[in-house]
Amino acid sequence: MNVLFVDQYSEMGGAQHCLLDLVPGALQRGWQCCAALPGSGPLVSRLAAAGVPVERIACGPYSYGRKSVLDYARFFFDVPQAAAQIRGMAKARGVELVYCNGPRVLPAASLCGLPLMYHAHSVLARGHDLWMVKRSLRGAKVLAASDFVAQSLRSFCSPHVVANGTEDLEYRPWRGGDPLRIGVIGRIAPEKGQLEFVEAVRILTAENARCRFVICGEAVVADPAYSEEVKRQAAGLPIDFAGGRETPRSAMDTVDLLVVPAGPNEAFGRVVVEAFSAGIPVVAFAAGGIPELIDDGRTGFLVLQRTGAALASRLREMLAAPELLDRVTRAARAEWERRYTVERYRDQVLALMEETFFRSKSQNNSPATPATTPADKSIAG
Repeated sequence: MNVLFVDQYSEMGGAQHCLLDLVPGALQRGWQCCAALPGSGPLVSRLAAAGVPVERIACGPYSYGRKSVLDYARFFFDVPQAAAQIRGMAKARGVELVYCNGPRVLPAASLCGLPLMYHAHSVLARGHDLWMVKRSLRGAKVLAASDFVAQSLRSFCSPHVVANGTEDLEYRPWRGGDPLRIGVIGRIAPEKGQLEFVEAVRILTAENARCRFVICGEAVVADPAYSEEVKRQAAGLPIDFAGGRETPRSAMDTVDLLVVPAGPNEAFGRVVVEAFSAGIPVVAFAAGGIPELIDDGRTGFLVLQRTGAALASRLREMLAAPELLDRVTRAARAEWERRYTVERYRDQVLALMEETFFRSKSQNNSPATPATTPADKSIAG
């Protein structure tokens, strides 16, 4: 099979790591692979290093956060240009299936006239974005990273829920630290909750908690003004800014206890299952898809209110009962082995890609294929 991977970013985020997780399995199956994405971020070199040729397409950049009228005007100008680029690449390389890894590039990918798989890694908060996705999904196979993401799509399709997997980060029994390092790992952005973390640190520091605190990450695909505000609020507090890290394992090495103060639209929480693999206990807001991952008190700890005060209160409980943390990390590692290995994720997604391709091939060879409507099961298989 000949596959074209289309992504809306060339910077690295959770969805881009998921795409990279698929490539080795696709190549091992003897598939031919190529990719189309905007910009020249690190995803380009990582795909090229894996043996996947990359071509650039029109897709932004657009403003961070709320989009302006100019952003929408540019988007509607970019769509036909990107569609022409994707069609040209597909024709030149004999592509048989398009895997679309983000909503921005979905309208362009849907115009190429090839079997299409759309992988939804996020919840679309605005109605016009959902309308755009709905119109682009006719006949496509749809995957969702969590049931939380799938719920936003079920009014017009039947997505397959496939939980993300992660590589084995070499589990190490939890021994704490002196001082204990409590930290956030991920890009610095409002939806990742660093300001709520800083508020919790301020409360715990006032109580003389013997800890160090860490913010590991950079302002990637995010408004840099938020990162500047986080640093301003953190001034004078025992918070180390560790910057970005090349690998998930090296990021996990910066903390003894991981905090995930995610926003209400958190789709999955890849960093949670990375921590499960590594043996790092997790305290997280019960937001978005995170409660699907964490069994409170068994594989991690949930904070029901999305406030710094509530987070500080739960962390205070953890500091008073460190024996809980060792027990939880062992249960979390077992959960990772059962549900979140990269091999399991890869096998499930690639099997669905094969199903999409062979089903389309069978329909094209059929003397008569009934028309598909947005309500048909065939949209998501």
